[in-house]
Amino acid sequence: MKEQILVTGAAGFIGSYLCRALLDKDYDVIGLDNFHEYYSRDAKEFNLDLTRVWRRGEIESRDEAEIAPVFEKFKEYYRKVEDEKKGNFIFYEGDIRDTELLSKIFSENKIDKVVHLAAMAGVDLSVQERQLYTGVNVFGTVAILDECVKNNVKKFVFGSSSSVYGSRNTVPFSEDDDVDKPYSPYAATKRMSEIMNYTYHTLYDLSIINARIFGPIYGPLQRPFRMINQRFINRAYNNQTLPIFGDGKEGGRDTTYIDDEVDGLLKCLESDIDFETINIGSGKVVTPIEVAKLTKEVIGKGEIEYLERPKSETPITYASTEKAKDLLNFEAKWDFEEGFKRQVEIFLLMPEWYKIMEC
Repeated sequence: MKEQILVTGAAGFIGSYLCRALLDKDYDVIGLDNFHEYYSRDAKEFNLDLTRVWRRGEIESRDEAEIAPVFEKFKEYYRKVEDEKKGNFIFYEGDIRDTELLSKIFSENKIDKVVHLAAMAGVDLSVQERQLYTGVNVFGTVAILDECVKNNVKKFVFGSSSSVYGSRNTVPFSEDDDVDKPYSPYAATKRMSEIMNYTYHTLYDLSIINARIFGPIYGPLQRPFRMINQRFINRAYNNQTLPIFGDGKEGGRDTTYIDDEVDGLLKCLESDIDFETINIGSGKVVTPIEVAKLTKEVIGKGEIEYLERPKSETPITYASTEKAKDLLNFEAKWDFEEGFKRQVEIFLLMPEWYKIMEC
């Protein structure tokens, strides 16, 4: 019998890619997402319908004419040979804090493993919406953990964040670093969930990996809000400037292509590790000025606008990848320029509502 995998945040950027990869590996996938307005529902519905079509399901939300060009291009990217052997896909819309819904999902499906990606994202908004972030990111995680315990789930992979490392200049960031001084409510909620995961592992012998995701995760259909690649592509396309802080040589980010990130999460899911915290990143830092220059080169337009660097800006993110190599045999493979060009290629195939969306 096929294993059934629950993916929370299944309509998001990373979640939808993970769902399609799991289907291609012949898992049955149960997706859950609440379409929070943090960014456009249209973009998430597009991701979700692309996953449905990937499984030869029916489009439910978007126009087929919107999906078809991207679907055909994705087949070029990912399907060298058409394979009839695919998993099944079921989707539920709802909130991870809804314990009745979670109970329904687990009772209607024999879920073997969980990849928990659903969360309130973004550092800035978390400062204004502290209770919301704590409720979703911490109590929502606990609600899913409870169902995992009740239903004898084999593996729980938690989508943590490089934000737990805070604002520091000592690089690369190692899993052994002190991360108990978070600089934002978002970072605090991710760290609290990591600790709670350890508690559940200890009390209930639940196998758990805290996967610290290092982003921005980029690639086609990147989250269309507060992500530098997507923002610069969008602004250049719409004849707007590309704003960077200072000279753009600071503020570098460990930037991971979506296929690499999904590969890391799959390796977490399929490992026999009992409990660990592991960085899933590229170990390669890309600066804002590099993104801006590449945007102008690929799009053919986009003037750089230099702004004063705010004190709150994190100086760098940079993953130590040694543990991922040793324990998971994971190493990022994608070249940034090639991944960026693929992201632009898909952007230009998207409908106009997507190209003018606020980023």
